Amino acid sequence: MWRKNARNKVSNAMSIPPLPLLSPERTSQGIAKENGLLLEGPSPVLVCGSVSSALDIAAQCDPLPVWGSVLAESQTQGRGQLGRSWDSPPGNLYAALRLPEEAPMNGDAAAPAIGGMLAMILSEFGISIHVKWPNDLVLTLPKLNTFCKKVGGILLEEKNGRLLMGLGLNIASAPDSSLLREKTALAAGCIPASVVQSVQITCLTDLWLHIVGALRQLMEDGIARNWRYLAEARLLGRGELADICDGPDEAPVVHGRILGLDDSGGIRINTGLGVRTCTSGSLLLQKREEEL
Repeated sequence: MWRKNARNKVSNAMSIPPLPLLSPERTSQGIAKENGLLLEGPSPVLVCGSVSSALDIAAQCDPLPVWGSVLAESQTQGRGQLGRSWDSPPGNLYAALRLPEEAPMNGDAAAPAIGGMLAMILSEFGISIHVKWPNDLVLTLPKLNTFCKKVGGILLEEKNGRLLMGLGLNIASAPDSSLLREKTALAAGCIPASVVQSVQITCLTDLWLHIVGALRQLMEDGIARNWRYLAEARLLGRGELADICDGPDEAPVVHGRILGLDDSGGIRINTGLGVRTCTSGSLLLQKREEEL
C-alpha cells in the first residue's frame, strides 16, 4: 500500500534526475547489434534508441524467444488501444515482451490478467497501482477508488506468430491533457523516479528486467492461474458507479455499479435491472480524479 512518505516523493519528483536508459554496468554487459544493444540472459532484451515502436521491432526480431523483449528510448509511432497515438518522448519506459502462449496470456482475459499482475509488481515499490479496465495502469491514493493519474498502458498484439505485450510507463513525463481522450481518459501522471530509485534501480533497463522477471516468476509458480483474484483485487472502481462507453463518440451504453470481472476478462456491471458483462468499451468512473 501507499507509504506515508510516498506523497512527498510524488510532489518532489521533478527534483530527482530522470532514470537513464542504461547504466554503465549494463552497457558494458551488452553486445552491440545493428539495431541496438543486446543483453543476454534467461530473458534477453534488445535495448534500442528511437524506433517506430517497440512492438514493431519485437515483431521483426529474429530470433525473439518467449520472455525476450525490446526496450526503446523513444517511439515515433507509439500506439495504444484501438490504434490511438501514445506520446513517447525519452525518459519513460517503452517496451515489448514476447509472452508464452498459455493461459491466461493466450485468451480474452489476457489484458486484465496482465494488468493485475503488473499492478501487484509495481505496488511492491511502495506505491498503490490499480487497473482501470481494460488496460490502463493508474497511480492511486490509499483509499480504494480515490484515484489520481494514469501512469501506464498495456497493449496486446499477435504478429508473425508471436504473442506480444506492449507496455508504456510514464516515469519522467506525462502527456498533456490536450492529447488525451476528452470523455473517458484519466489525467496522466508519472511513477516518480525517486520511488523506483529507492529500491536500488538505477536505469530503465533495470526496471524493465525487474518487471519481466517478476511476471515470469508469477507464471512459472502458477500464481498467474489465479489471475481473476489478482485483477479484481486491483480493479479500479470496484463497488462504485460507472458508465461503459463505446462507439466513435464514446457514448454511455451501460450504467451501473462495478461488481468485478468474469472468466473471460469482461467487466460485470449491476445495472439495477440485472448484471451485464461488457467485453469492449471504455470505463468512465463517476468519481473525479483528485490532484496530488
